[in-house]
Amino acid sequence: MIDNISPERKQLADTVNGIERWRDPSHVRAYSVSQWGGFIAGAGLELRQLSRWAKRKDFIEWAQFVQSLDTDTSAYLRVETKQGEHIRKTPMV
Repeated sequence: MIDNISPERKQLADTVNGIERWRDPSHVRAYSVSQWGGFIAGAGLELRQLSRWAKRKDFIEWAQFVQSLDTDTSAYLRVETKQGEHIRKTPMV
């Protein structure tokens, strides 16, 4: 299974998930590693391997991946400017 993960810290996870919902209204939630571990254990399964890798994307390409090309990206940019420095410097896991 492969999926995106959210930070363990609730405030950062909520921010990441909010930004994802802005970009993709069908987004429900990205779960943290510990939440995935709980789901797996709760289903009676065993996690045998966990791998992580960083994905870097150009903002405009990322924003337009789901949103229509005429979507105003200024709303996201305001969030990015307001919280961006803190979010960029905070470990996500």
